[in-house]
Amino acid sequence: MMAGIVIPYRGFPIETLRPVVEAWEKEYHGDQFGIELTVDASLADLLRLANGPMSALLVLVQGGPVGYIGIDFWPNPAGPGLMASEKYWYVMPEARGRDSLKLLKSARDYARQAGASKMLFTASRMASNLHDKVCRIYEHMGMRHFETTYCCDLSQEKGGA
Repeated sequence: MMAGIVIPYRGFPIETLRPVVEAWEKEYHGDQFGIELTVDASLADLLRLANGPMSALLVLVQGGPVGYIGIDFWPNPAGPGLMASEKYWYVMPEARGRDSLKLLKSARDYARQAGASKMLFTASRMASNLHDKVCRIYEHMGMRHFETTYCCDLSQEKGGA
């Protein structure tokens, strides 16, 4: 397998990422939570990340795109500085391994260079069945458990306080 390179998205057609999003769709488990995935909506959000004033999209390339990671930035609500958050870290199964870590490290470096002092990474059970493995990868990279997120279906809840 050839080594991949990580590049910031810079104006190539977002449709170039369609095969990667379609591969993610095959591993997606959001339906467990009643969250529907559409490839077109995902591509639109990747484009938002790529072109937003407070976001970025990095693409892993091995001949063609095989993965991506989005980054959102926002002012630290609890103090000074800028925060960053990973969005949509996905690498096609055949390209996983060292290049997956390269993509994570590139996102950290990009966020640091953009002025962020902290970055949040998510291990989602919705994204795939790799939740526990992703947690171990983050811990191996020196990250600490920060928060656990739960999902509730607001459309099913009755009103009242």
